[in-house]
Amino acid sequence: MASKDEFWCSPLSTGIPLRIRAVSFSTPREVISSSQIDRSLELPLGTISGECGVERRFHVSPDETVISLAVKAADSALIRAELNIRDIDLILAAGATPYQLIPSNAVLVHRGLGAPAHVNCMDLDSTCLSFLSGLEVAAALIHSGTKKRIMLLNSELGSSGIDRTQREDVSLFGDAATCYILEKGDDTSPRLMGSRFATLSEFHDLCQLEGGGSKFPAFDYSEENRHRYYFRMQGPKLFKTALAHLPDFVNTFLTDLGISMSDIGVVVPHQASGPAVELLRRKLAVPKERCAVILNEYGNCISASIPLALAGCLGEAVTGYCPPVKAGHHVLLVGTGAGLTMGAAVIRF
Repeated sequence: MASKDEFWCSPLSTGIPLRIRAVSFSTPREVISSSQIDRSLELPLGTISGECGVERRFHVSPDETVISLAVKAADSALIRAELNIRDIDLILAAGATPYQLIPSNAVLVHRGLGAPAHVNCMDLDSTCLSFLSGLEVAAALIHSGTKKRIMLLNSELGSSGIDRTQREDVSLFGDAATCYILEKGDDTSPRLMGSRFATLSEFHDLCQLEGGGSKFPAFDYSEENRHRYYFRMQGPKLFKTALAHLPDFVNTFLTDLGISMSDIGVVVPHQASGPAVELLRRKLAVPKERCAVILNEYGNCISASIPLALAGCLGEAVTGYCPPVKAGHHVLLVGTGAGLTMGAAVIRF
């Protein structure tokens, strides 16, 4: 097990005032209940919801894509911000489900929004932690003066890479998109107090999708190797490994920031699974009333999970349990991703 000292590093972005100009989210039209999955897998009713804590999740219809979800969320955020797409300096598409390998999701969203040429585009992928990575990058670019206003998008189609005959995968994942429009703040704005990441790459094979890249190109697909083209996760081992390391990682991070868990008003964990969220809450000694849980309503939406739950805490119409963020609250965003990576950020509102 990694020692606490191995988790120490200077936060890349500490105490940066960051205005959240607007927040929005979108979900597909189709709702898949856990009862439907029980029936499709010939399981007793209540099995899936009891195992993973998900009652329903949204899956895209044939005419919906990871890009259309992102554009829908982005359009709504621009309206709320009273901005035009030409007022955005950078579209930062952070997530794990590309529409195609080239060009990037950000470019395709740019096209969908009818953005002018001066609006820059960039994709970023740290799987389930892509919102935290995107937040860190956006804050650094804004703080440095390189960019004035950034559209941070997390659009995920967890349903697109799963084998629907595999019980663990089909039960957990849902589709959603979020959009945060970020700009330079002042003394009254929220402050990103710090962010930190750690990677335990010896566990890289616990969560992976091998096919589609240069390792196993799409044209090499066959019925014999089809398993390589589906998402695969060693759930129990991943769960055990993450929980063995994450509490020390988080507590060391908070100590280095000069705060403790008692100073945290709201915790927004990645919605990995019902058991994972509950055990992490207990390991970190977070009271239930301070921990956001939306997994039962949306499933695991990969990188969109944390920003979707945070949106609920900020007053958006997100279903599930979203404790409200109040002025003066420190909010802890925390989770794990494929890699195995761990990430945390603290925002003071």
